[in-house]
Amino acid sequence: MKVEQIFIKFYWFGVVLLCAGLIFYGANRYIQMMTERSLLEYEEFREKSIRAAFAIQNHINTEIDSLYQLRDVFRLRGGVLTRSEFGMISGAILSRHDGIQALEWIPWVPHSKRELYEQKAIDEGLKDFGFKAILDDGRVGLSPVQEDYYPVYYIEPLAGNEKAAGLNLASSKPRREALLKSIRTNKAVASEGIRLIQEKKGQNGVLVFLPIDSESDPSLLLGVFRINDMISSTFSNGVQSL
Repeated sequence: MKVEQIFIKFYWFGVVLLCAGLIFYGANRYIQMMTERSLLEYEEFREKSIRAAFAIQNHINTEIDSLYQLRDVFRLRGGVLTRSEFGMISGAILSRHDGIQALEWIPWVPHSKRELYEQKAIDEGLKDFGFKAILDDGRVGLSPVQEDYYPVYYIEPLAGNEKAAGLNLASSKPRREALLKSIRTNKAVASEGIRLIQEKKGQNGVLVFLPIDSESDPSLLLGVFRINDMISSTFSNGVQSL
């Protein structure tokens, strides 16, 4: 009887041990499968992220090319375009680049010519035009006297961007730093992310400056890009399946 009891005990011990082994094996296999699945999902996510990043970068490069197209026109015309010519040419470019909020011409204006520029803009139909600045408290107001200015003088489209017209871009540190670096290097330079003064919803944007010719013409072209619009434009142009 004792032998049978011992046998039974060993028998159930073996069964329990076998069950424990099977449970351990199953749990280990499950963990392995989940790990492999997680790795596959991670690799898939990483691949999609890389493709998305390349798509966004390529789209940004395409949009920035519009500034070079506009610069070529300025150079062919000796650096001079009328307001109506700028509007017509920029409008045609913008119709093919829906990620750009606005294209602008930023002349260098010494203080001695400030009134001349302001009056000329008013004569061309911009009522109450004047040079403005971002003041120390963050408000936008009449620009104080400066040695020189870099105002937003031409802007297309004007509708929706009226608040930016006349803004001296050298009155704001992030704008000024990008502007001066662009002139210094004679290359396209993007600002850091900034709050656009024409925005009511608090959307951030990026300004891309491009000198017409730093050596002979101190004026610049400017592309205004809303970050959300840029990303939305990228994925609405054939990369939804990323």
